[in-house]
Amino acid sequence: MKRKNFKLLILFSVTFFTLNIKAQLSDVTQMLNGGLADANLLTKAYLNPWGKDFAVGLGNGWFNTAKPHGFLPIPGFDITFMGTVTMVPTADQSFDISKLGLTSLQPANTNTSALTPTIAGSKTGAQSVSFKPVGGITQPPFSLPNGIGVSMVALPIVQVGIGLPFRFELDARYCPTINISKFGQLGLWGIGLKHDIKQWIPFISHVPFWDMSLQAAYTSFNLSTASGSYLTPDQSMYYVPNGYDLTQYNGQAVKFNAHAFVGNLLVSTDIPVINLYAGIGFTSASSTLKITGTFPTPGVPTAQDVINNGGVVKSKIVNKVDPINVNFNGNGMRATIGLRLRLAFLAIHADMTSASGGIYYTGGLGFSFR
Repeated sequence: MKRKNFKLLILFSVTFFTLNIKAQLSDVTQMLNGGLADANLLTKAYLNPWGKDFAVGLGNGWFNTAKPHGFLPIPGFDITFMGTVTMVPTADQSFDISKLGLTSLQPANTNTSALTPTIAGSKTGAQSVSFKPVGGITQPPFSLPNGIGVSMVALPIVQVGIGLPFRFELDARYCPTINISKFGQLGLWGIGLKHDIKQWIPFISHVPFWDMSLQAAYTSFNLSTASGSYLTPDQSMYYVPNGYDLTQYNGQAVKFNAHAFVGNLLVSTDIPVINLYAGIGFTSASSTLKITGTFPTPGVPTAQDVINNGGVVKSKIVNKVDPINVNFNGNGMRATIGLRLRLAFLAIHADMTSASGGIYYTGGLGFSFR
């Protein structure tokens, strides 16, 4: 099939120096060569490291101290620029085609390993798959996409916080929906609330040099590519009954949505210059990837198709609307430990979080006025 470069903006950045960190997701639509059911299984397996880790990463970076901003005589506040990164485990950099439960496809070479790269895997080594023979008719195999050669998922974030009465703190992160060149648009928002609970615990409420709080926070991220004609049938390779008006493929696009809710119990020291902080809680994260629009998908040729096509065996093209809809989840306990350096109004922090089977590293630079 004829393909244009199918790009998806999977990262976003709002930092001092850059806006437009992007990663290329090329030829994912070729998964449709295997038909609708198998395409969803292959797409989910291929994108799983990114779909899960990106969503879980949205829940990171919400705190670098357990002490809420003060409210009187004027509310304290901060603005922090940070980034969170996770290294994709080796086991998640490839997947076994033979274990997906494919119905129409099978590994093209049964004498070699059925492992093929995920998006976080190698730029080489992609395996080929072929249709299982039907009625004695065989078809040529096609290759799955390689990885992008980057075994990490990164997410830059800008966040602000402000003190409220009764030792509460309101935190927010926001990126309005923006258009980035011809690739599409993205937007992000999040809100969190922190509350000092040490004040309510007898005997320790007046013990100095440390703080304890509860925090809950939610983040939502949305991305969509510009509509276009990314995948159209090549009539020299496929049997197209009665021909097709190619303009019907102009509305093809990718939509990605991710959400993360976190709840944390926070503790931190409260001494000049250098402080330790830690948190334990849970993450509920999910993401959805949809490929929308009308797409041509190959069907298995029948004997009548061969006759209609002058005796040439070719897959018959069948149009499918909104063919891909896959979900990723990353739920479970989370634990964070970090170090914060405070120099006048400048705060620098770095921490490590274990969540949903992955290790996430977060670092940030902020300006804090308490």
